[in-house]
Amino acid sequence: MTDFPGLFAAGDGGHPHCVVGGNDGNVYACDRGDDRIEVFDKALTHLVRIIPVVPGTGVTLGNNGAVCTAGTSPPCAPGLGTAGSAWDLRFTNDAVQTYFFEIDGGNEIMHTMERASGAIVANLGEPGHDGGAQFTFLHSNTVDSKGNVYTGETINGRRIQKFLHVECNNGNGQGNGNGNCD
Repeated sequence: MTDFPGLFAAGDGGHPHCVVGGNDGNVYACDRGDDRIEVFDKALTHLVRIIPVVPGTGVTLGNNGAVCTAGTSPPCAPGLGTAGSAWDLRFTNDAVQTYFFEIDGGNEIMHTMERASGAIVANLGEPGHDGGAQFTFLHSNTVDSKGNVYTGETINGRRIQKFLHVECNNGNGQGNGNGNCD
């Protein structure tokens, strides 16, 4: 997987787009071009596992800065290729970092993923720019001490959005996606 500790092999096609340390002692690298998160040990000498992320949907950035989709014709000629799906991640701030929020810029969505299994347990967002949880060039995120999530959009998005953490009283700490607890 690597030529040297912490380096992606030349023929592997990897494009590290984020690097985040987990409290489990591992280092998580967003491999945007390969739609995955690569998890390394702290010394960067051993690939612990690969967490696949939903592949891109054919959305590309055109050479004129426009958002292009598969089958679009000029003036939306593809310039940079597919955007990939693993752009950034941030862990929840509970002691064991049960989940992480993964930014999927290729699909304009934020996935909530379970750290232990790598499973996507919830999604937030869609392409657009007219309302909350609509994203245009979704690029990065962070989590504050209260569990609120902030997202950053670049290029034509040019904004930051804040999503409030809601504590559920149902014992499992999860909502149903509609702002209510199950």
